Amino acid sequence: MVKVLPQLLQSLILNLHTGMTLENAIALSAKTLSVPETLVTQISVQQSAVAGMTAYAQLVNDDKVWRLIRLLELGQNTGGNHLTYALEKFNQELWAERLALLKKQSEKVSVQLTFLLMLSLISIIVIAIAPILLTL
Repeated sequence: MVKVLPQLLQSLILNLHTGMTLENAIALSAKTLSVPETLVTQISVQQSAVAGMTAYAQLVNDDKVWRLIRLLELGQNTGGNHLTYALEKFNQELWAERLALLKKQSEKVSVQLTFLLMLSLISIIVIAIAPILLTL
């Protein structure tokens, strides 16, 4: 769920901007994206989509999912355009966190590849210089 959370948020934001109710936006986003089947089941079983998301959050017990649930419950209780703004800010934070994780992974791979490149360079130098040194 954590991997598809940014896509789910984007879909929710787009659906809310088009004028959908919160319940319909959650249901449509859950059906159209490749979210876990247990989430779709919880949404269809519960009285409301927010209650289904809450039941799913209890199963997953992840901080980011709980934060989304709190935002959705707050938006459901208060209404207004503030929900889309809060979801957009949360979405930006998730994408920034994901970008930082990808940068860290790419740096790790870069160090590993640099090490292999240096080993290759050393072996080429040894192969090229060894015959010269043996002839002296």
